[in-house]
Amino acid sequence: MHIKEIFCVSVFTDHIDYLTVMSVLLITIIYQLMWGLVLFNSSCCSS
Repeated sequence: MHIKEIFCVSVFTDHIDYLTVMSVLLITIIYQLMWGLVLFNSSCCSS
């Protein structure tokens, strides 16, 4: 019983870590894309 609980908790935390890493990566990629669009638009408008 205890071994099963520990296994479930470890799998659950691993799943949370995976989701957190993926969400952070997605947010970083989206942020860089938006920042690149802003810089691209500002450079196009200025020239």
